[in-house]
Amino acid sequence: MLGFKEEEQSKFDLMDTNLTPRLGLEFENLEEAWKYWVSYGGKTGFGVRKQYFSKSRKDGAITSYRYVCCKEGVRRPDKRDFKTIHPRPETRTGCKARMTVSRMNGKYRIVDFVDEHNHPLHFPETVHLKPSQRKENEDDKDVKIRELTAELLRERKRRAVLQQQLEIILRGIEEHSNKVSKTINDTLQRVREVEEKGNNSTSSKIEAGE
Repeated sequence: MLGFKEEEQSKFDLMDTNLTPRLGLEFENLEEAWKYWVSYGGKTGFGVRKQYFSKSRKDGAITSYRYVCCKEGVRRPDKRDFKTIHPRPETRTGCKARMTVSRMNGKYRIVDFVDEHNHPLHFPETVHLKPSQRKENEDDKDVKIRELTAELLRERKRRAVLQQQLEIILRGIEEHSNKVSKTINDTLQRVREVEEKGNNSTSSKIEAGE
């Protein structure tokens, strides 16, 4: 069973010789299966694309998906071709390479795999220039940007909460300090009053004795 988790990214390393699809290999979802096919295409040297999928009539969920080489099929003839002076280079060669996954017990399992190409393959060092690989890299960058943005927002919120907590603590310290100061002042005032009463009482006794 294969789970496409960040810590398991090394399993999909472009130079990983164990990346070749095999029947029975399972994925948690279609996104994992697609990323696996993109990585395999990058390691092997061909561009990839999605061909078709099937849906359940019962709940509309996707029950199977086929991923193919970007050179699968042939370009349909265009009625305007006879007017074209410089026709576009043929990009489809009818390549049969493909991988099909089907939903089984809530996961997607490889049930069909053909590894035969009828065209030259690219070097892994240059396959990143293929549209499918560029798109995947751009998607990864977008995901990373969204993750960093979300992390930044979380950090800002955390700092705001800490700032509020610090202000509450400082206000509490100030209020406590004011209460302590008032208590000290009140105590000193009472001590002075007691001392004054004592002094007055002593003076009265002295005067009476005279």
